[in-house]
Amino acid sequence: MSEKKLTITRLIHWLMAIMLIAIIAVGLTMTFTENHRLYPLHKSFGLLAFLVILFRLYWRKKSPWPSITQKTKQEKLVHYVHSTLLICMIVMPLSGMVYSGFLGYGFSFFDFEIVPRNLNSENQVVPYQAILGDTGKLLHGLLGYAFSALIILHISAALKHHFINKDETLKRMLASSKKTT
Repeated sequence: MSEKKLTITRLIHWLMAIMLIAIIAVGLTMTFTENHRLYPLHKSFGLLAFLVILFRLYWRKKSPWPSITQKTKQEKLVHYVHSTLLICMIVMPLSGMVYSGFLGYGFSFFDFEIVPRNLNSENQVVPYQAILGDTGKLLHGLLGYAFSALIILHISAALKHHFINKDETLKRMLASSKKTT
């Protein structure tokens, strides 16, 4: 892989890492504090992350990053965890859109309204389709915790490789070097 492609791959990885950790932190804050002012930001950045995820999938298909676990005992586990992370990156925002959209809360991409709120004459939110909305809500909540655990596992594995195994795994994602191919 060329140095330019490696740089783009690293940039996408770290952009996604920062975005997802921030979105999850805001989501957990909203859940435990019921701070409703954060919802529009959470939804907007969730949609932005979804767009970046779509680009990441395209980029990954176009420019695969060779795993250093190829032909090792860990290869299948690493592939499974990475695949599950990617699936979560897709399903989390989709379930959030189903949750918010079908329960009548609507969602916007910053100030651009995508699904309008559904309010009755007393200005109360009315679901468009409660069963789908409730399913999206349940899935979004459960996946949020599972996704958080996978991210912690991913970070822990990177740190283990760096500090215990003393291999190049973390260094490959941190620094530009012609030796990383």
